[in-house]
Amino acid sequence: MSFQVVAAMFDKLGELSSYFLKGALKSLEDIQKLPDEDFAYRKQLHDCMGIALVALGPETSLSFLPLNVEAEDLSDANVWLFPILKQNIVGARLSFFNESMLNTVRVLKLRSVKHEQEGRIHSARNIDGLVYSLWSLLPSFCNYPLDTAESFKDLEKALCRSLREESDFRGVICSSLQILIRQNKRIVEGENELSGKDVSVCEQRAVSRYTSEVAASNLDVLRSSVHEILSTLSGIFIKSSKDDGGSLQRTIGEFASIADKGVVSRFFKSTMQKLLKVTEEAGKVQNTKGSSSMEIDNSSSETSLSLTSYRVRLYDLAVSLLPGLGTKEVDFLFVAIEIALKDAESSIQKKAYKVLSTILKHADGFITRKLEELLKLMFESKDESEQMKVDVIASFLTEIVLGLKEANKKTRNSAYEIIVQIGHACVDEEDKGGNKENLHNFFNMVAGGLAGETPHMISAAVKGIARLSYEFSDLVSTAFNVLPSTFLLLQRKNKEIVKANLGLLKVLVAKLQAEGLQTHMRGMVEALLSWQSSNKNHFKAKVKLLLEMLLLTNIRKTKERKHAANTEETKSRLSKATTSRLSRWNHTKIFSDFGDEETDDGNSEYMDMKTVSGRHSLLNSRKSSFRSKRAGKSLPEDACDPLDDEPLDLLDRQKTRSSLRSSEHLKRKLQSDDEPEIDDDGRLIILREDGRTLKLDDTEMRSLAGTNVSRKAEENDRVWLGVHRFRVL
Repeated sequence: MSFQVVAAMFDKLGELSSYFLKGALKSLEDIQKLPDEDFAYRKQLHDCMGIALVALGPETSLSFLPLNVEAEDLSDANVWLFPILKQNIVGARLSFFNESMLNTVRVLKLRSVKHEQEGRIHSARNIDGLVYSLWSLLPSFCNYPLDTAESFKDLEKALCRSLREESDFRGVICSSLQILIRQNKRIVEGENELSGKDVSVCEQRAVSRYTSEVAASNLDVLRSSVHEILSTLSGIFIKSSKDDGGSLQRTIGEFASIADKGVVSRFFKSTMQKLLKVTEEAGKVQNTKGSSSMEIDNSSSETSLSLTSYRVRLYDLAVSLLPGLGTKEVDFLFVAIEIALKDAESSIQKKAYKVLSTILKHADGFITRKLEELLKLMFESKDESEQMKVDVIASFLTEIVLGLKEANKKTRNSAYEIIVQIGHACVDEEDKGGNKENLHNFFNMVAGGLAGETPHMISAAVKGIARLSYEFSDLVSTAFNVLPSTFLLLQRKNKEIVKANLGLLKVLVAKLQAEGLQTHMRGMVEALLSWQSSNKNHFKAKVKLLLEMLLLTNIRKTKERKHAANTEETKSRLSKATTSRLSRWNHTKIFSDFGDEETDDGNSEYMDMKTVSGRHSLLNSRKSSFRSKRAGKSLPEDACDPLDDEPLDLLDRQKTRSSLRSSEHLKRKLQSDDEPEIDDDGRLIILREDGRTLKLDDTEMRSLAGTNVSRKAEENDRVWLGVHRFRVL
């Protein structure tokens, strides 16, 4: 609590604290020296010291409490002050940093060199750390400084020299210059940076000195330094192999935004001339040796970089000047981009797209001026609006389809979402114009990927077909037109293609209505059996499961169709054209290898076919209305679900495990029930319902079978089917 009281006193007194609270400042320093075990409120102490520093200013504070970094014993240095200074300097003087801090930096650097020459490497590195700590205070000194107009020119020389000679300090210097420009620009534009923030009285006092006139005068001084600073920054940027965090580029952009248009234009023309020259040289190298890694003439500093990387840096430098470029310069840069997009080097193409993206974001009016050229650049041809839409889709469809194979889940989901949205856009267009071909044309464009040369492209196209078929019921019958190709692809031994095609078949089995399923069942079963018999791998189990799904789904759908034949509501449901846009899709469960789902939720299904319209999930059909008529003793399989007379859902793990537990008892019973009892004379022993025993030889059995076959056929078939259903497990 006492620290809060002292902090409030410093805040209210401001600069007068140097007269009234000098002793309090000394007491705070003594408390800092206490060991941690004797003092538990160090954070509160540092907060109080921060308020005192803002009130007194760094010059007065450091006169009472010096950093002492020049002491022979570095343990005597007050290094604990650095983070407090860094966070709480506002409204200081740039001249103090230039005259005091940088003088200390020069002294410490000389001492570091001396220690290194004497072999005291560890001590030299500690001194280097102090040098960096002093430089790290520069951004804070650029926080609403009092003397920008008067002192920046003197500081500019030291900054440019350090930028060229000391790469370790470039990030700090660039951040400081950006702060200076941005704060003054906001003041001139009428923005109050501190509105809504909880700031101290001293901070408000420092910012209040920044009127629009003061800020405009500061910008004039900064503008007069543009040529020197841009020359320094651009030269460093071209020569450096990297720009950590983009600090150099951002600083170039900030100075370009306040510079005279003529100055920026000259820098831009110089950059583009260099780019033109190096592009011509790269073309010669490609024509002669087919390589772009040949270096330029070693006589210039730029030639240490390869042609390709040098061109990339020049493109970056040109777009960094964008805030200060006029319409003519931006259009000229676009021409250079058009050439780069067709370059043989992929890195140049990538950079051209990035530069174009920056122009589209930040160049006002560019899209309006260059819309036709942009479309021509992207689609390579101009046509009527309908044809242009086709060109738009076709231009990017390959990349979208390939995105379905991305390992990154977010990228893959985005690709699926784009394909679905394009499909819905086609449907919406059909609803407006009455044209029913758009969706099918889009489907055919995706299916065109089946003619790809690589398994990667083929499997991606199959996945696109599966996703569209899952989303749009209208396309299910169309999807079966590609089944012959799918069957042929199953004969290939490529894992990617096989997995994708099995996933497509799974979707079609789930989506197709009973009539269509019966029409195509023979071909699907024959293709699956033919493929399975010629391959010995882990897909055999998946094919077996898919066959069971196919057969059981056909049984269920046929039964449901017969049961609901006279229901108008069901007829409407069966004839619906397209699914809801909110249908859920699970790539992993549909296209996973057999057994992969073990890594997912153990109770989940292979694929979830639920939608907001209330469709049934895959093989999760409703309870049948045809209950078993059997009374009295029930069969063992009834233990799974006594109310369910439907085929067992093989994808429901809970039911499957229950069935497996009961199957042992069933197996033992079947073995005893199925195996006929024979007497010593070879006659069949039959136990009648009245408890008497009947023995039949071969002739009697054939005679009995002939008279009873019609009466027993239905009952025997029903029992056999019930037994076989569990033997599938």
